Amino acid sequence: MIKLYIANASEFEVDEGLNLLSDSRREKVLRYVSEKNRIRGTVAGLLMRYILGDKEIKSTPTGKPYVEGEEKFNLSHSGDRVVLVLSRGEVGVDIEKIAERDIKSAIRCCTMEEMIWLSNDFTNERFYSIWVGKESVMKATGQGFYTDPKTICAYPEVESAESMNKSWYLTWVDIEGYACCVASEVKDEIEIIEFKKEDLLK
Repeated sequence: MIKLYIANASEFEVDEGLNLLSDSRREKVLRYVSEKNRIRGTVAGLLMRYILGDKEIKSTPTGKPYVEGEEKFNLSHSGDRVVLVLSRGEVGVDIEKIAERDIKSAIRCCTMEEMIWLSNDFTNERFYSIWVGKESVMKATGQGFYTDPKTICAYPEVESAESMNKSWYLTWVDIEGYACCVASEVKDEIEIIEFKKEDLLK
């Protein structure tokens, strides 16, 4: 079972819960200038603390976080939502608050197959469903933007996408006002767990 944890950063005040984070995470959060980023960074740290405990979080040379010898995880945040996915195989997640986009944005990042799908009904929701599909795969591989998004074809009518000589299983998750997708090395059901502020501040 793949687990997707969701928290709502709008429930938090700036720096609330900061004292519960590890020294390294707290230092990272305090480097953020905007209050929104500080809150999201704190909530991300609280999610990791709740789910991963006090285990040391390391990063690959391309920046993907991991805990040695443990299940794989990945984080994403946008707007006031913070998500963390946990899986026994490599995994990536992306969430994006749906905003206004035009066709030029799609042309810059979409494959021909994706453009055909979009052309049937170009909406912001459909554009972002493609984008989170691509970015979840880029994060699952650990390559991030070292990979050209145009090399990945990911939209809700396909079950998987190819990248780094591997198939990644795709699951889109319904969150009102957002697009969210999980890319996983293993094909498995996703359990969604939503956290309240009081859960994370324990």
